[in-house]
Amino acid sequence: MTRMKIRGLSLTLFLTAASLLAGCSGEDVTGPIPDYPPTWIRDNVVVVDDDPGLRLHDIFEDGLILERLGGRTVSYGDLLAGSERGGYIRYVHHVEADSNFLRVGTKPGFLVDAVIMGHDHGTFMIGPGSAIFIESTGCREMMTAGGPGISLDGIVLYGGENGSPVVAIERGSIAFSPAVDIGIAIYGRRVTRLGISLEGDMEIDLDIHADLPAEVRHSGVIKVASLRQPAMMNIGNVPIPVGLELDIYLDARIEGSTTEPCDAGYTGNHTINAGIDYSGSWEENGGDAGMTFDLPEMAIGPMSDCLIRIAVRTELRVSFYSACTAIIEIAPWIETACDAEQFPIWRWSLTGGLSISRRFEPGILDRLIPRWEAPALADSVILGSGPYEAADHILIKMWGSPGTARGEFDQPRGIAVGQQGHIYVTDQNNHRIVVFDRFGEYLYEWGSYGFSEGMFLFPTGIAVAADGSVLVSDSGNHRVQRFSADGTFLGQWGEEGTGEEQFVQLEGIAAGPDSLIAVCDSGTSSFSIYTVCGRFIGRFPSVLARGVAFDAASNIYTAGCLSGGVTKSDRSGQYLGTLGPDLCLTDLAVDSGGNIYVLDYDLDRLDILDRSGSGVSSIGSSGDGPGEFTRPGGVALSPEGWVYIADTANNRIQIFAPK
Repeated sequence: MTRMKIRGLSLTLFLTAASLLAGCSGEDVTGPIPDYPPTWIRDNVVVVDDDPGLRLHDIFEDGLILERLGGRTVSYGDLLAGSERGGYIRYVHHVEADSNFLRVGTKPGFLVDAVIMGHDHGTFMIGPGSAIFIESTGCREMMTAGGPGISLDGIVLYGGENGSPVVAIERGSIAFSPAVDIGIAIYGRRVTRLGISLEGDMEIDLDIHADLPAEVRHSGVIKVASLRQPAMMNIGNVPIPVGLELDIYLDARIEGSTTEPCDAGYTGNHTINAGIDYSGSWEENGGDAGMTFDLPEMAIGPMSDCLIRIAVRTELRVSFYSACTAIIEIAPWIETACDAEQFPIWRWSLTGGLSISRRFEPGILDRLIPRWEAPALADSVILGSGPYEAADHILIKMWGSPGTARGEFDQPRGIAVGQQGHIYVTDQNNHRIVVFDRFGEYLYEWGSYGFSEGMFLFPTGIAVAADGSVLVSDSGNHRVQRFSADGTFLGQWGEEGTGEEQFVQLEGIAAGPDSLIAVCDSGTSSFSIYTVCGRFIGRFPSVLARGVAFDAASNIYTAGCLSGGVTKSDRSGQYLGTLGPDLCLTDLAVDSGGNIYVLDYDLDRLDILDRSGSGVSSIGSSGDGPGEFTRPGGVALSPEGWVYIADTANNRIQIFAPK
């Protein structure tokens, strides 16, 4: 699953460009012919739409048919100007008279041949904004109604062989509300200044689902909107039809494979300034392109190897009298990539950028403005070069958020690794046990608020015994409950008090390799040892004991807050010594090599100590980003060395693997 969210694009472009705005399926987009004033630029220039003696009867690519209402005629060399069907300026090279009609052969003319002197400046709105779109005659037209902009919901970027979506936009929209500003000045049959600016805001919001099969390589372009808007300018005394055309495309590039769907979220804020202005020569105006991004949350399957690149490309064209002068393309883009280096280590990156290209075409101003092609502007930011890395470990997955639904937590506290790699979590304030597979995919849960068998009141610690049974510190009920791996109730022991099978404040619980169970009671500053079925063996002091763990030799390690370090005892409870610094610890675990992993509650990190208690390395720091913790409550180790941490106050689980 790849979720991408992109918001906030501000564009300021001062560009020299022009092109015809074509309608849908040949539709006339200019509307009714304006009421032109009498205009005679010079003797052999005829403004047909206004001439009292001529009326346009039909128009073709290479000629016109004029109806003669009086004695007026046209001759070889005349220049005809009109606004019909997007506007035209044409030279007359052939004339045939037929009754009351003139059949006139023409070839394209130039704007400056019709306008000796003049200037104009205008601003025109274009773009969907918060409008909605309907399908019409092969393209999309804008409807003036409230809404999210262009809806992209359900667009399939890549489909499988059976037609099922492989990469699809689950939810998406684009809002684009720019104003196009056009300025032109002509003097003595020469364009002395031409400038076009585009100023507007773009908001893009995408949630993309990607479940790629092996060896997928796909690229494609989808047009999501076409906007057409006619406008009118007056250059000298000649009314000049101006066409504005904006097309918005989604460009997608998808390749790679995944064994699981990918998840990603994206938000972005962009500020762009660029431009060109012609006044004798082309000059860049408007400043440098710049962009800022917010780093998204990402959770990508640890065996993934994929790349998804999405560009929202806008193409703007402006026309004077139907001839194209330039095309402007603006393409903000994002690219998310995840690469499996060596299982289970993977790296991901999220890159954003913007490209602006401006290409000039031959047109009605071509003779008097030198051809020029602007270099593309580009700016990109690498948002993440990979997952969080510590000296010896790398983040491979994190999941969870506040709530009560599947995959949501309210203060997850204890965590344990069971048979088949299943992960057991005490969801403390939701009074339940939640089970996931080794990659964090939800499997099942059991328990609810209450006092009966199989119910919980703020469960804290959890452990999986050698026989596969699951033991839970049911703190609020002052008891230990025992279940099968699937949550079937098997038994319980304990009540409130300070006796042999009594507890004041249950905390961590651990299972040893020889079926012994150790339980911490911070209320009595002690830990107790039981058999897996609850037979009491003994109680031993441990200052403010909160976390407990066994090593491979069944030695017991306990730790608490400001308890003087980690206390080590043998399986009978005999004190063997104290290791490590005097910290506020919530939980600990011991690996097969005797290294001790301790959660520091105050510093929001996991410290790794060698068997003598000396620091080796650490994982994490305070915060809510990848590899950061807020009041972590539980730690567990898998046989292959993966580290699972209950990031309690952030309501999530994080998994780290050794490098």
